[in-house]
Amino acid sequence: MAKVLLAGLPKAAPVFDATPRETGAQAQAQAAQSPVANLPIANVQMLVTMAVDGANAERRKQARDTSKGLDKLEDFHRAVLKGEATPGQLQAIADWVAQSEVPSDPKLAAIFRDIDVRVRVELAKYDVQA
Repeated sequence: MAKVLLAGLPKAAPVFDATPRETGAQAQAQAAQSPVANLPIANVQMLVTMAVDGANAERRKQARDTSKGLDKLEDFHRAVLKGEATPGQLQAIADWVAQSEVPSDPKLAAIFRDIDVRVRVELAKYDVQA
C-alpha cells in the first residue's frame, strides 16, 4: 500500500522561480498545474490511510483473539458430545479467559462479552477456575 502511495509522489522537488514577474492570479494558475499543488493533500491522504490500516489491523487482531475463545469452546463441546473431552481442553479455555482482554471496538466487545460468559459458565460446570 505504501509503495502505491509513494509512487504517486513527485520524484524530485520542482525548482521555483522567485522573480516577481507574475501576478497573483498567474501564480495561482501555475501552482494549480504544478504536481506539488496536490502534495499536501497526498501526504494527508497517506497519513489517514496509514492510520486506518493500523486501526483495522488492531481490530483484526482483537477479532482473531476473540474468535480463538469461541473456537476452543466449540472444540470442547464437540469433544463432550463424542465423550472425548480432556482436562487440557478445559485448561486451554481457562487460559484464554485469563489472557484475553475486552476489545476496544464496541461491537466486538459485545461479542467478546457473550463468548466470555459462555466460557465462564462452561468452566463453572466443571469447577475450573479462570
